[in-house]
Amino acid sequence: MKREERLVLIEKIISGNQVLTQSELKSILESKGIKISQTSLSRDMHELNIAKKHDHDKSFYIILPKLERQIKSPLKRYIKDLVLKVNSANVNVIIHTRLEAAPLLASAFDGEQHPNVLGIFATSNNLLLICKNEKAAQNLVSEIENDMLI
Repeated sequence: MKREERLVLIEKIISGNQVLTQSELKSILESKGIKISQTSLSRDMHELNIAKKHDHDKSFYIILPKLERQIKSPLKRYIKDLVLKVNSANVNVIIHTRLEAAPLLASAFDGEQHPNVLGIFATSNNLLLICKNEKAAQNLVSEIENDMLI
């Protein structure tokens, strides 16, 4: 299956179901015969502007309307929606996210190519950003904290 066809299928799945996790979406795709890595799935979700909607006692993925896509950069939107806590230690910035959100956030940081970020490592709910220097790390923490409030 071509990438464009896969993107259409992902849109249909997200639009027609309350998908709770990336793992669940990956399983649905695999049940349809589509093998995809977690990294590729995160990139596809980023490209389609898929975000988690938090509704009372549960969270599920939605596709944001086109107007909202134009207003906010994906990175700022993801920071607001997904980041729980951020700290720095020397040149490192540690971001704690909602479960399974760190790969999506890592992809957004990678896509924006932040000038002070040298490297990015993600687990399912933690992100480690390595900055050029300690001041850059402190500035990035302030920037993220501001985006969390928007």
